[in-house]
Amino acid sequence: MTMNFPTLARILDPMPVEAFFRDYWERAPLVLLRDRPRAFEGMLSLSDIDRYLGANDLHHPSVSLVDHRRKITVEEYTFPSGLIDAVKLFKLYDAGATMVFAQLETHHQALFECVRSLEHDLSTRFQANIYLTPGNARGFHPHYDSHDVFVAQVEGSKHWMLYDHAIDLPLRRQEFDPSVTPCGALSREFDLNPGDLLYIPRGLMHDACTTETSGHSLHITLGALFTSWSELLSEALGRWALTDVHGRRALPPGFAREGASTPEAKAYLVEALRRFAAGAEADAEGLFEHFSRDLIDTRHPRLPGQFTQLAGLGALTLDSLVGVRPGVVYRIDADPERVTLSSYGTAFTFPAHVADALRFALQCERFTARELPSALDDAGRMVLIRKLIKEGVLRAW
Repeated sequence: MTMNFPTLARILDPMPVEAFFRDYWERAPLVLLRDRPRAFEGMLSLSDIDRYLGANDLHHPSVSLVDHRRKITVEEYTFPSGLIDAVKLFKLYDAGATMVFAQLETHHQALFECVRSLEHDLSTRFQANIYLTPGNARGFHPHYDSHDVFVAQVEGSKHWMLYDHAIDLPLRRQEFDPSVTPCGALSREFDLNPGDLLYIPRGLMHDACTTETSGHSLHITLGALFTSWSELLSEALGRWALTDVHGRRALPPGFAREGASTPEAKAYLVEALRRFAAGAEADAEGLFEHFSRDLIDTRHPRLPGQFTQLAGLGALTLDSLVGVRPGVVYRIDADPERVTLSSYGTAFTFPAHVADALRFALQCERFTARELPSALDDAGRMVLIRKLIKEGVLRAW
């Protein structure tokens, strides 16, 4: 199977999405050894990496090198300007260093579509970091990440080791520090081969290596840059303080002196917490709306082939094959009067009777206007299809 439309369900297949969220998400590692070497075909290859390195003037930290045996300094593979010195880069790779490509989704369309698809499915930002390791090498010592990751093995194989939890669900600012967090006991080890998938919840210690016989390993790490409840509560606190003077008053004069935590001050704090909780509960819908808009409105469009799409609008018919663009992050809101599609930082409003057709169009990879489940007449169906293509939400095949 070619991963030409990488939804969460396809990445996890055969694990049902519902079972993943119930049993693994933020709870436990998931290892899918699938014996399907082509599962991630089309997403990335060593040839893609070769072209990326050969056709661009790249700077650190878009490309970096790591080696568990020693710290490799940036100066060892860059010019004074920070430009990557390709000759030195490859020499260090040949000597056992791992190449790391940060946020390659910004340069590679298939990864961009994968990241955006996951952002839509999980309502959280993602990034794609790539790790290319030569044979008989290891990039990192055991460590944990402060974000959840999905590891998609693309080429070669890698031996993985999981250890006891170091910290349960660390925040992003709680980055791993080996001087503070020792490695736990080894709990599981296995090999990932092409097409296999590994999910690691944040805080779980792990490391990986290639062997002498495995050759190079190329894998994609899809990092989930989650929004925590603490962030929502911080937003709630700021919003509450704007409306309630109780949260804007200064701490008692001289509170820093010994014995300043008086019964009156403690009572004030208790009352502040009560009022804050009541305010946050009353504003719950607005809080979730804030974070929803923050995600959807910042997912900028990338529309390869849009000139061809626009040029072909006049030739579209009721039987033309169209479909949603991979990686569209959107939201649909409906009321008795209208239905609103939010995407790419813009909202489009349609009459309420278009809602079923709109939802159908945004959930289908391929369909025809004639298949739209709608009270629209044929002319109305074509107007909707053309509008969505112009806005970069649909594409014609």
